[in-house]
Amino acid sequence: MHEGQSTIGEGRLLDEMTRTTVCELLVALSNAEFWVRKYRIRAEVQAKTCPGRSSPDYDRMAVQEDSRVAVIRTRLEILLGPEASSSLPLFCPLEEARRRAVLFRDIDDPVSFDEACFFARHPTWAVHDGHFKEAHERWKNDPRFHSLFPHFTPILPGWID
Repeated sequence: MHEGQSTIGEGRLLDEMTRTTVCELLVALSNAEFWVRKYRIRAEVQAKTCPGRSSPDYDRMAVQEDSRVAVIRTRLEILLGPEASSSLPLFCPLEEARRRAVLFRDIDDPVSFDEACFFARHPTWAVHDGHFKEAHERWKNDPRFHSLFPHFTPILPGWID
């Protein structure tokens, strides 16, 4: 293996251009999953606080981000093969979201924590991006991180307020 290359399933090598594309897709997937979680939670909060009132804007935005997630996942599957976590939901019921948000209040670096959770959701793919691996190394032994098993979908406190 040469510098700038990494391996994928069955020992195949990724060239530098493909690795760069994979890293860009991983960041895009992480961002899209973040927005799906946020929009779904905000829609549910709005529905609970204003009974009988729908949240078409949040619902519409969540559907758009869900579509983006699907497209990015397809591209990553073509480049890297399937990811085992594809069936893990990004959304959780509001009561569970509140529990997760409480855990998140004391996190000193929420971005890094979210990146560690992304790595835990997509280990086969995220291993190709050192940034996600570093975040996972930082948080992998933290009890707050383990409390999110098996979905690893953190919820920011501001989403449920």
